[in-house]
Amino acid sequence: MDLDTLIEYKEILVDNLPEWKDTTDLRYIELKKLTGLTNATYRAKNNDPNLTTSNKIAVIRIFGTVEGLVDKAKEHTIFNELGKNGAGPKCLAYGGSWRIEEYIDQGVHPDLTTMRSKTYRRLIAKYLSQFHKIQLSNIPREEPSIKKYLDTRTESFKPFFDKMKQGELFSSEEKEKLKEFEEIVSEKEVEFLYSILPKSETRLCHNDLNNLNIFYNVNTSSGNRLKFIDFEYCSYNYCAYDIANYMNESHFNYNFPEDPYYDIVKENIFKIDDINDFVEHYIAAKHIEDETILSQFEDEIAAAANDESAARRIPLKYALKYMSQESFVELCNQLVYEVLCCQILSNWYWVVWSVITAKAPGMLFNHIHYGAARHQIFKDLKTQLSEFTQKQASI
Repeated sequence: MDLDTLIEYKEILVDNLPEWKDTTDLRYIELKKLTGLTNATYRAKNNDPNLTTSNKIAVIRIFGTVEGLVDKAKEHTIFNELGKNGAGPKCLAYGGSWRIEEYIDQGVHPDLTTMRSKTYRRLIAKYLSQFHKIQLSNIPREEPSIKKYLDTRTESFKPFFDKMKQGELFSSEEKEKLKEFEEIVSEKEVEFLYSILPKSETRLCHNDLNNLNIFYNVNTSSGNRLKFIDFEYCSYNYCAYDIANYMNESHFNYNFPEDPYYDIVKENIFKIDDINDFVEHYIAAKHIEDETILSQFEDEIAAAANDESAARRIPLKYALKYMSQESFVELCNQLVYEVLCCQILSNWYWVVWSVITAKAPGMLFNHIHYGAARHQIFKDLKTQLSEFTQKQASI
């Protein structure tokens, strides 16, 4: 970051945080770059010895360019509301192209080993089921966002086609990959994607649950072990899509220091048994309304970390309080199928994202390489869905 930009960001903080307004020497303010793929986000610490407030740390987020993919006004409203009800960090100040946020210091981002831990994944299932229960009164319910994006004729899709035409931005190798991406917006492909859209309910979804947007603290009480952050892509969507997107993100490592600035960790890929296990915990937790019982459910998951036999019995034990075993199995089977479909839809979306955000200034990420990886996974998952449905039909 150049000196002028550094000063600009510090001035935004001092001008918009009342507790910091008396800090005249900007050298007291430290900015530490946080990892992110869309925005430039910094942890800001005010070391002014004369500062009387205890609020010495905040986060400043400078919004990136995601034309057609993010409605900034709606995103800010959702962020504000989630902060007010404790589901995310609070907004401290907002300026259209930037936002100052409460600094959340509740655990750490899960590492790659944690990401494949069964206990961690089961806790995610519980927390995600509760996130999907959030209702924001001033955010009107609308059709699922992934369904809207599939309509390639809309204005929101125009940035994708515009970027595809900007050949001067890309190397010959990248142009070859872009040529392959044309397949995903063909009439035949889009028709297929419409055909696998879930029939189930839509709820408020995070839509971007990678490890950098999750804080994990295993050594704390029920209800506080996990915290979701960064709601830029939050919208009404299929619950199965949010689950599928989380699963897809679990095998991407974005803390990779060299080009292409990400890595695929194959050991973290969700297999069918993993999906089944996640869905069972999600369905069981979703039907629990009593906070005391929900806490017991979470504590049992944590306590069974070293007892897989006991852990596998937990979801059915709680589900039977609200439904028959037959109903539980039926709900789980339906959701597993929808998750498999939405894993395909999620990868389609991130291929589109990779094109729209490619070559954005200040972003150290190989978007086209990433899009090609997502495109390959997209094709692999289509094969997996076909094999799964054939197997189910033969049972």
